[in-house]
Amino acid sequence: MLLIFTKMKPVIYIIEDSNIIRKKLIKYVKELNPNVYEFDCSQKALDSIRTTKPDLILLDLHLPDFNGDEFMVKLSEQLLIGDLKCILITANNFIPNDELRIGTLGISKCLKKPVYKDTLIKEIKELLEVN
Repeated sequence: MLLIFTKMKPVIYIIEDSNIIRKKLIKYVKELNPNVYEFDCSQKALDSIRTTKPDLILLDLHLPDFNGDEFMVKLSEQLLIGDLKCILITANNFIPNDELRIGTLGISKCLKKPVYKDTLIKEIKELLEVN
């Protein structure tokens, strides 16, 4: 008997309060054929992680309920980070201290808005080790 194991589709959470940007990010990542969950605020995503663990989160820095930094702290406090990958997306300019602080929160990469499809796909493939 031959058993064939196929890798499951990656689960990607997109946490972005701007509907336009969120829809654009969804359109970009669909190329990778993932299971996509979209959220317009941090708390909804945090609640969902308890039942459906993502492989990757695309996380806006500034959200209506609490920001990306606070989201990552809450994940850590609830022991939900594990091997989770996270790309922080922001319109802010980064300074060296920001990157150091963000790295300690478990954020894998940072992208500045506007996010371009080719850059996003490249970063996701790298983090999820997809060809």
